[in-house]
Amino acid sequence: MSTSVAAAVAAELASIRVKGPVLQPGADGFAAAAKTQLKTPYLATQPALIFCPTCTQDVVAAVKAACRHGMELSVKGGGHSVVSAGLCNGLVIDLSGMRDIQVEPTEHVAMVEGGALMGDIDAATVPHGLAAALGQCPKVGLGSALSGGGYGFASRAFGSIAANILSAEMVTADGEVVQVDDTTPELLWAFRGAGAAFGVVTRIQLRLHDLAGYLGGIMIWPDDPTHTNFRAAATWMRDVGYQVADFGMQLGHRTAKDGSFVMGFIHHPGSRTALQQKHALLSSLRSVAQPLQDTTAEGPSSYMATQGFLESQKPPNRPAQYQHWTGGALMRNQVTPAWLNALVAEFDRRPPACAAADVLVMLDFLGGRIKEADGPIGFKNFDLACYHLTSWLDDSRTDELVASQRQWKTSMQAFLTLECYANMVSEDEESRVAVRVGGDANLMRLRALKASLDPNNVFRHHHFQGLVA
Repeated sequence: MSTSVAAAVAAELASIRVKGPVLQPGADGFAAAAKTQLKTPYLATQPALIFCPTCTQDVVAAVKAACRHGMELSVKGGGHSVVSAGLCNGLVIDLSGMRDIQVEPTEHVAMVEGGALMGDIDAATVPHGLAAALGQCPKVGLGSALSGGGYGFASRAFGSIAANILSAEMVTADGEVVQVDDTTPELLWAFRGAGAAFGVVTRIQLRLHDLAGYLGGIMIWPDDPTHTNFRAAATWMRDVGYQVADFGMQLGHRTAKDGSFVMGFIHHPGSRTALQQKHALLSSLRSVAQPLQDTTAEGPSSYMATQGFLESQKPPNRPAQYQHWTGGALMRNQVTPAWLNALVAEFDRRPPACAAADVLVMLDFLGGRIKEADGPIGFKNFDLACYHLTSWLDDSRTDELVASQRQWKTSMQAFLTLECYANMVSEDEESRVAVRVGGDANLMRLRALKASLDPNNVFRHHHFQGLVA
């Protein structure tokens, strides 16, 4: 990116007295603003300019200035994208200064600015006994989570993240502020799954849900050479847990430097009057796989602790790790002994480099109210999702670890519909975009809207590169 172009955009933003800071390389705050929580293998970006807006009009000014000068732009929320979609070599619009949240408890809604993190939203809503449909990583930005539709442990009860958007405010490629709601049905449909392809989200109105009857927490089981507990819990998920439409669970097998173990994240919202049945359901899980640790409990505080558990386990001041994700989705009847045998065989077939890495295999419930989503969402028609994640710090291990990820993908392709959730895809294969948006018909609708709203592909740093024919 030409330094003269960056200087021209910076000068224009300064001349109109935007409220947020305009940061050039070397300026105080630039390095911090350019950091992300994850590092993407083989990807190196050097922003020429970072702008930190504090209001919608700041965003309008940034989009117009970048387009006027032909400067590439990207939008950064929590900095948690697995493909580093928030960074580019041009102008980065960093929304971290727009995190205000207003909760209306009696209306069960929250108005959230575009830079809010999921942990911000939980902190604002859970004290009221309410929760939004969110993922389980507090440091993920809401805008990033919406890419691909978004889901979390409670989504079988609450619906996908995108399905709980009541309305939104967006700045489009021509610098116009557009209201996304029932008066713009085609844009609302597209927003609920692929919104990042159409503009900068500055404000979102979210539906909230009651936590009065919540039961949830974490169970941790020991591992063994035959992975008995993982097999037993996965089979229970298929045969028992899935039958309860509002019961959410993720089963994980984790291998780290200090050994391996199995863990289950459980969210069971719903009616307070059903608590006895909910406890009985968890008792049936314990009967097939007795956990070493079990934090399951009732109420909003248990919900908050479960949502924040993964973040609470991270060492303080840990540097950003490399991460590589792959995976896909399947139907419940595909969770067969043959599939489980193939899956657990991969637990033991890992290269020596994995000794310096953290490897996690996850089996997530889909289904329930996720299937009701009206939007371009690739995972909504499946029952379960399965992902393979490797995290590491040492760059010299990258080639071997990424090769191991790709080997897992090859081994699983006979069992999974691969890459149907955009947020869990580290390698952006354009040929898979139709799968991510729920099929060819949805892809054609999105392409038509993209041609109308963003014909020059201003917003191109997202998980849907194939939207541009």
